[in-house]
Amino acid sequence: MIIRWLGAFGKAQSLHASLKFELGRSLTDEVAAEDIRTCSMIKHAKVGLLIANKSIIKKFNGDCFSLLENGKLVKTRNPKDAKSLHLECWANANYIGIVAKNYSNLPKQIQKTLKWFGDLYNLPVLNMNNKGELTEIK
Repeated sequence: MIIRWLGAFGKAQSLHASLKFELGRSLTDEVAAEDIRTCSMIKHAKVGLLIANKSIIKKFNGDCFSLLENGKLVKTRNPKDAKSLHLECWANANYIGIVAKNYSNLPKQIQKTLKWFGDLYNLPVLNMNNKGELTEIK
């Protein structure tokens, strides 16, 4: 499963502004994301966007701390040297769902914002539990 966590791969904005920016991207835009094998290793991020597996460009065996240069992602370090445990992935911005870690624990206003964007962009809102399992929020 590939998830682009909001605020995890660069400067964070408000949740509304971040979702508006990410969901307004071209499907061909390159984004850094987390390749989740069991559960997310990026602990501080709570909201992200699920990316279609067919949109994967490249997977890494660690965190390569990528930057965008001339519209393409480039790595700034060897992933093997990273102290982070998460696996980085590059993908096109083909979002197929909005993911929230432990949705029921989020403030009601954030839950409303996620549902609003889900309705606006016709995307399911998904809860990710502590085991990395996804279930759709009704």
